[in-house]
Amino acid sequence: MSALVVGGAGCLGRAVLASFGRRAAGASLLSLDLVSNPMATSDMVVAAPGGWGAAASAQVALEAAQAAMAREGLDHLDAVVCTAGSWAGGGADSKDGLASVDSMLVANLQPAVTAAHLACRLLRPGGTLVLVGADAALQPTPGMVGYGMAKAATHHLIQSLAVPGSGLPEGAAVLGALPTVIDTPANRAAMPSADFDSWTSPEFMADQIVQWSEEDSPEARPNSGALLSFVTSQGQTTVQEVSSSL
Repeated sequence: MSALVVGGAGCLGRAVLASFGRRAAGASLLSLDLVSNPMATSDMVVAAPGGWGAAASAQVALEAAQAAMAREGLDHLDAVVCTAGSWAGGGADSKDGLASVDSMLVANLQPAVTAAHLACRLLRPGGTLVLVGADAALQPTPGMVGYGMAKAATHHLIQSLAVPGSGLPEGAAVLGALPTVIDTPANRAAMPSADFDSWTSPEFMADQIVQWSEEDSPEARPNSGALLSFVTSQGQTTVQEVSSSL
């Protein structure tokens, strides 16, 4: 098993790599992020992409990934997962909301586009690409316009990659994992009074993403292009396919 995680040093990214490692002894675990993840077999640290643009960011990532794969003796990858992202609030009537448009596109959409490019170039036929969207972006998000726009665009990217001629290898599937709130230390610190029993654990999400990546028959994994929402209540999480109303 070989997997590349864009955002592999974040809380969810680390959980995904750890889940791949538990389920496949000797797996090649590639992390691409702004900071290091020592648990990866190939730990790729790239500079912040702030002013690069999507094309330059994807090219830097591709070159780093190709070099890592050569070191590990890999011709193709079984899975590419993008867990990179961030959150900012604010509406169209505020300076914060306007500023968040640029920052959220860089933090959320650009890594998804990079992961899509890596999958088109490096994924094996029948492999799996998973991009993390957001359940909130299935509906209007007036209080967090930048975040909602970036995640809605990610959903559009997922469904665009699922049609013929998208550039993905033959038989490959692209899936969207849409959490509400992920139960991370940072989120707990930011929202100490929230109902944590309604938050989804990163380990649960990670195990589900890895399970999808192991299933390459159409009968076993969701259909390519599916948006799959993680809904947690009283500590129990269900995964259900959803559609965007936008």
